Amino acid sequence: MSDFTKQAMLRLKTSMKGKTKTVKDKDYRDGFLTGCRLVWNFKNLEISKYKVRYYTSNLISKKPKKKNYENLSPEINNILEKICTKLNVSVDQIKSSSRLKKFVYARTIAINSMLDRAGMNYSIVGNILGKRNHSTIMYHHNQKNLKIGYWKPQNDIWNIYEQINKEL
Repeated sequence: MSDFTKQAMLRLKTSMKGKTKTVKDKDYRDGFLTGCRLVWNFKNLEISKYKVRYYTSNLISKKPKKKNYENLSPEINNILEKICTKLNVSVDQIKSSSRLKKFVYARTIAINSMLDRAGMNYSIVGNILGKRNHSTIMYHHNQKNLKIGYWKPQNDIWNIYEQINKEL
């Protein structure tokens, strides 16, 4: 131990034994703060050892879970097949991150059909359609409900949506 640490521990011991009246206030304060600092450093060292041990053991022992939403329901597959045949796109193109107009049209119709027909929540629909966030699904659903963006009344997407729903 260094001399500084020995002095700090001595100050802390003297302040803890009730001899605070014999120790000057400045010495008491310095000893207390130094002791607190020593305890804090020791605790942080122990916690960091624990964190390293915990995270490395979890990374080695646990494998990430893979959720498969592909065959969740035949209704979903039916919806995707109808949209793909109607708009001449593939399922992979709907799930892709491409922003081509016909892919986005197909994607937004698929999102709203799954929410309306299959009664699914936003996060599951997002995972089915290319690991999208639930807020993206909410955005497409709100566009349809508010009749804005792609879902404006003058757009032909309403006709396509109604034809697909009739076929289902």
